[in-house]
Amino acid sequence: MNGQIKLADLWRWRFARAFESIGRTGWIGLAAVILALVLSIALLRGMAEKTRALEKEIGELRQGKIDSTSNIASTSLLQIIPDASTAIEFPAQLHQASSRQSIRIDRMEYQLQRETGKPLLLYRVDLVGVGAYPNLRNWLDSILKENPTVGIDELILERPNSDLDEITARLRLTLYMKAPT
Repeated sequence: MNGQIKLADLWRWRFARAFESIGRTGWIGLAAVILALVLSIALLRGMAEKTRALEKEIGELRQGKIDSTSNIASTSLLQIIPDASTAIEFPAQLHQASSRQSIRIDRMEYQLQRETGKPLLLYRVDLVGVGAYPNLRNWLDSILKENPTVGIDELILERPNSDLDEITARLRLTLYMKAPT
């Protein structure tokens, strides 16, 4: 029994000595490592569950157990996509936004396309806008804020001469709309 007490005292002394020797910086580092381990375990478990669920869904899609359009239809994007009637208003919205930002539209071409296999219409607009760079940025921001279903497919900024304040923007936009049923 006396030997066990001495052994316990010896180990207690060794632990106390080891803890004293690492100092305040060591304690802070040790706490940071432990915190990082706890957070990584907690976060990785959730990410692993999401990954497994997505892999299961991909497997079911590949096997044809579920219809790929059923999941797409339930997303929030399709709930906010406007009807096809907004295609008529879109060029007017572009012109109004350009006049508010002092942008000159030199050319505008548009085309309506149907997305095959999906309940979508694509209204593609190719245009050339000329104006100061901050005005072009504000113009693009206003277009995207007014129409959240507009995508910028292509944007080319050109400045023919470094002395000019105006920049030419060649832009391809796509407005996504619901196809009539």
